[in-house]
Parts: sequence; C-alpha cells; structure tokens
Amino acid sequence: VVERDLDGAYNLAGPRLTWAAFLALLAPAHMVWVPAEMLWAAGLTFQELPLFRSGPGHRGGLMNVSAERATQAGLQLTAPVDTLTAVQTWLEGRDEPPALAPHIEAALVAAARAQR
Repeated sequence: VVERDLDGAYNLAGPRLTWAAFLALLAPAHMVWVPAEMLWAAGLTFQELPLFRSGPGHRGGLMNVSAERATQAGLQLTAPVDTLTAVQTWLEGRDEPPALAPHIEAALVAAARAQR
C-alpha cells in the first residue's frame, strides 16, 4: 500500500475464527469455560479481557471487519497459529503483569467449576 502510494482505509484483520477454532490453536492443557454472566458480575472490562465480546453492545462488532480491500492491495496474512506463537513469545519477553490478575482468574475458574 505504501510502496504503491495507495490511500484510504484498509482493515488488517485476519481470517474469521470461531472461539472453538481459536482455542484449538492455543491448545490449552486444561480449559474451564467461564460463563459470560460470571465475567460481567466480576466487573471485568475490555482492559482485563481484550477479546471478550458477548452479545450486542458498542464493541460487539469490533472484530467483524473485512480485509478484502487490503488483500486485494497485496496484504499477505500470516497463518493464525504463527501469529499466536509470535504474540506468545512477545508477551513472555515483556516485564508486565498479565491483564487479568492471576488471583481473579483463579477465583473465576473455581466458581465456574463449582457451578458444573
């Protein structure tokens, strides 16, 4: 786009993935699904759970965009698993606490397990 002096808006979104497909790429050893109601009750926001979107709202369609214009202009997407690996490596190299505090995560997981 820059090299060809193209202007305009270009969405740089990867392929659409279901949560099931996304989680399969992460390959967690143990996963506990925490219901959305529990997340809301805990007062969690976009800051703690950047990918959490449940139901309608002003951020409900945040990642529902087409990258068709960008791919037609030459954008070449990286495979989702490669992107996840690169992001994980990048996150592990940073000296910052996780967005969701471990004690809050542990409490939510315990509460979700107790509801089963």
